[in-house]
Amino acid sequence: MNELSHEELFLLHLAKYHFELTSFDCEEFIEQMDWDRLFTVCVRHKLFTLLYKAMERYIPDEKKEPFAKRFSYKAMFKNRLLSELKQIIEITQQREIKYTYLKGFVISNLLYDDLNARDSNDIDIVVDENDFLAFSELLRDVKFERTLYSDSLYAVETLVKNSSNQGIFHEYWYLKQVGEIKIAVELKSNTSAIPRKHIKEFCEKNEVYIVEGVKIVSNDMLHTFLHLCANAYSDSEERVGVERGFRLRDYVDIYSYLNKYQTRMDWNLIAELSNKYEMLHKIFCVLNNLNSLFDCIPTNIIEIFNTVNNTYNYQGYETGSVVAWKTSFSHRMFNYNDRILEYRGLCLERWFSPMNVNFNKPVKILNRKDSVLPRNFRKCFGYRDHNLQYAYRYEYDAENLYLIIQSTWPEKYHLSFYFYTNSLDLCGPSANFNIREILFKVFNDKIEIELDTKPIKRIQLEEVQRSQTEVEVTIPLEEVLSADTSCKYGYYSVLWEDYGERLLPVNMGGYGNEDDPEEVDNLGILAFT
Repeated sequence: MNELSHEELFLLHLAKYHFELTSFDCEEFIEQMDWDRLFTVCVRHKLFTLLYKAMERYIPDEKKEPFAKRFSYKAMFKNRLLSELKQIIEITQQREIKYTYLKGFVISNLLYDDLNARDSNDIDIVVDENDFLAFSELLRDVKFERTLYSDSLYAVETLVKNSSNQGIFHEYWYLKQVGEIKIAVELKSNTSAIPRKHIKEFCEKNEVYIVEGVKIVSNDMLHTFLHLCANAYSDSEERVGVERGFRLRDYVDIYSYLNKYQTRMDWNLIAELSNKYEMLHKIFCVLNNLNSLFDCIPTNIIEIFNTVNNTYNYQGYETGSVVAWKTSFSHRMFNYNDRILEYRGLCLERWFSPMNVNFNKPVKILNRKDSVLPRNFRKCFGYRDHNLQYAYRYEYDAENLYLIIQSTWPEKYHLSFYFYTNSLDLCGPSANFNIREILFKVFNDKIEIELDTKPIKRIQLEEVQRSQTEVEVTIPLEEVLSADTSCKYGYYSVLWEDYGERLLPVNMGGYGNEDDPEEVDNLGILAFT
């Protein structure tokens, strides 16, 4: 595997020393610098605004323009973002809506004494479920539009009228076009970082911060630290963060917090709260990652958070991670393709082992040659909406796999089944997912069934609903699984809601993480009878 590039090493040094360039010999870096690459790496890791002033005087004249333009744009963007935040906060005070503002400008003030230092692109708000509708109405009143994804102004206003349309995600995205700038608000009743059952209590531990004359409610200092660590864990150790790409900025924030406040920190209290919020393993993992970058925390402090000290049910590795990483943290930070390949292989290793709670209690694929077949279906419910449900079972014979579905087949809902065909001997750090998909698309009074986007069957929806028959799909066995009945296979299902250009996942077949349903910690397992 490749070592870190010259520019990545420079960024790590610069991030460690911030504005103290005299603390390390930078001349060697400057002489060999690929400034275009450094620009890209800084933006990618959201450290541009923090480090620009530190490196500005070293940038060659012919390379200054893109750096200066980027810095000016981010300053303008931050001013607009702060203006929108002030307006939102003022209205929450008028309407007496409780909220918790996460990170953003509060972190910029606490850690860097500079509102523009920390690169953030949105407004992150947690509200109690009871205040969710009121806050959604507030955002619409100030011209924000609901969108399925943060990268588009594809707004679907009717989504807020039905709680099931939040899908498996813990947030709603709202966007507002202001000239050429898009301002995003991420509104949520829980986060991927804090377990759902603890989020209410966690967000009661708040204090008021003054930002540009506006009183903003955010986590108190102690809970800010816990959230920074838990958020860094989600981004660097769990699937969504690993595959979308985590950023060095998250760890620089923690490093900066320690630099500024470590002498005041009660580590035993932090460990006690970490256990209470079921995140001790996350803090242990993140502090070890941080030390591998900056070597800034004594080992005896990190050991307070060792996973052997947790008092809750923890199903992970002794490092605190959900996979047994083989490469260094710094390598994973900067090498996207290597990180993805390693993560997927290690997920397979975990899923096809007793680390997966489903491994020793697989869903049975029933043999049709048996004289009596049990008629048991596995039932699944729409996330947060138990009126939206389906059930399924698997059967096979010498040639075919049969997937039998029971459903009300509502219009605009699609159902996918994903099969992981890797056998046990293919698992490990260099493995990759080999996935087959069976998709049931419900539209125009028909159910169209596809295998890996290729149509294989079409059924009139009216006929299915009238007769209340089950829908059965026949697929040559070796096209989905192998004929080796001694193997176990991974699978999960996803129920999608169709909004034309976008599909919103509303169910992960019971295999999504309870606190963060986007994550599939324990893949479903299939085994032949």
